[in-house]
Amino acid sequence: MTFKQIFFQLLQNPDKFNGDLPFLYNTKGELFSYKQANAVIQTILGKLSIATIPTATVVALYSEKNMAAVLQIQGIMLSNHAYLPIDSRSPLSRILNILQQAKPSAIIVQEQFVERLTQELKKTETNFSIADFDFDYKLFVFTNYNTYHEDLAYILFTSGSTGIPKGIMHSYKSVLAFVNWCGQTFSTNIPSKFISIAPFQFDLSVHDLFVPLLHSASLLLAAENETSNSRLMAQIISEQKIDVVYSTPSFFNWLLETGRMERYDFAEVKSVLIAGEILRWETVKRLQKYFTQAQFYNLYGPTETNVCLSYKINFADEEKYNKSVPIGVPCNYSQMKLSKTEAENRLFIGGATLMDGYVNNNIACFENMDGKKFYNTGDLLEETFEGNYAFVSRADAMIKRNGYRIEPAEIETGLKRLAGVRHVIVVSQKENDTVKLHAFIISDQKYETVFLKNFCVTEIHYAMVPDSFTFIESFPLNKNHKTDTVELIKLISVS
Repeated sequence: MTFKQIFFQLLQNPDKFNGDLPFLYNTKGELFSYKQANAVIQTILGKLSIATIPTATVVALYSEKNMAAVLQIQGIMLSNHAYLPIDSRSPLSRILNILQQAKPSAIIVQEQFVERLTQELKKTETNFSIADFDFDYKLFVFTNYNTYHEDLAYILFTSGSTGIPKGIMHSYKSVLAFVNWCGQTFSTNIPSKFISIAPFQFDLSVHDLFVPLLHSASLLLAAENETSNSRLMAQIISEQKIDVVYSTPSFFNWLLETGRMERYDFAEVKSVLIAGEILRWETVKRLQKYFTQAQFYNLYGPTETNVCLSYKINFADEEKYNKSVPIGVPCNYSQMKLSKTEAENRLFIGGATLMDGYVNNNIACFENMDGKKFYNTGDLLEETFEGNYAFVSRADAMIKRNGYRIEPAEIETGLKRLAGVRHVIVVSQKENDTVKLHAFIISDQKYETVFLKNFCVTEIHYAMVPDSFTFIESFPLNKNHKTDTVELIKLISVS
């Protein structure tokens, strides 16, 4: 039996999908039982079949985060296609770039985005047809598409160091290894209620979409307008009696600072999973005051590997290593190697959850070590205690902010599309564990900050918009004749 067949058994276990247990719900009172969800998924399967979409291709989903989108993803996978989630809040130029790279055979498009996408595709002389689909969605079918291997499960696009997004491909083997590991690792208290906080374009969503199925559990889908309201999120987690919460340090710090958590009871929360950024001891100690019954885990892994190291947090360990919370030891499906050619140890990861490769670039992204494929994470680690490791820094310019991976080159490329802009450098600065992005611009024409922010929203992902913009005549250089970022930071505009 293939990994794909095993995964499909998990996805459509008859004992679960014929039952009335709650499968998916939201705070508006809308709910799908397992049985109802299966009926909708079967309808989606039928419509994709009628459209005669070729197998071993990708079907994209251009939608807001809602319950219909979850069922669309399930339907895409069960119809023998890989899913590609499109962030509806991204600028259209970025969306079109992603579609041009991945070349899906079809896109399921929420009604409110249909006209916008139709007009842009016609400008590119793309051949496609449009048909009605389930809920308030349309199905765009293309005549020109890429063919992938049949075990491809999903593609997630993230920021690229070349200035354009890059698509990371994962197989069913990867998904199954991760989901099963989660079931084994976090099963001390059998969970019944998960909450989906991460966008579907973020790799944390893989846990939210599929791990609840292991436990016949239910998933509360937090809408985009809810996840941007800290007080509302604290209230939802408490009142909905959520027992598994998975998000970034930035999210939890935001809850602690502005969520008024002292107003609520979080006794039902049993597992708090944290990933995506450096985690400080102070954050988890403050969280423990509210999540009194929870076990905390620090999870590490780039999108290319999903979670590959983990640490079950023991607060007594702070005395052994207090710089940050360790990222732990490799998961049972991961293999790690450390390159000690630099002052620190650069991390390479192999194993079952290693990506298949990047879209249109399957080979150059891997290192061959002892006859096996490894991915160079670009992360520098140090060993702490009892075999645990901690993140130290990056070996390149990549930035993590609010859990998003940001390549300064993508921001710089976007700003260079402005008339008169000749050169841009984007640097980051930490302020109380918050990452600020600052753009320094050499240009023949000056622009106001409000205009620049609005322009960025049309060119790059919203999470990448700089916090400040400073126009300068030339970039300061250090003694090695490289840009002196320390001096640049001193020039930050206060306007």
